[in-house]
Amino acid sequence: MITKIKDFFGTKKGIDLASGILLILAMIVSFLLGRLSKDAKNAIIIEPSIQKSSQISPDSYTIDNATEKAKEMGIGSIVASKRGSKYYFVWCSGAKTLSETNKIYFDSESSAQSAGYSIASNCK
Repeated sequence: MITKIKDFFGTKKGIDLASGILLILAMIVSFLLGRLSKDAKNAIIIEPSIQKSSQISPDSYTIDNATEKAKEMGIGSIVASKRGSKYYFVWCSGAKTLSETNKIYFDSESSAQSAGYSIASNCK
């Protein structure tokens, strides 16, 4: 029996079958690793060293605590650029690209909209 299996995997069909099985196993492992990394999105928070600043750093806060941190610092949880027409929540990636000198903070979406800003398409 074992010699038949060895002989089968020595043929072209056997090599193709083994390659297919290995490819499928690699895809399953990759998929499962991706699912595991999804759950770790807010697992680690790295706080910056204590600085006297009136600006909030979107890198260091999760979606869950950004609003509370903004209130503690006395600023709004919505940010926009003086030069732009879009607003972002402080945890959005677009907020990271804004220059500190051009940032304007709002307490609510309605106040940002009344100032003429609309929400960025990548931050909803």
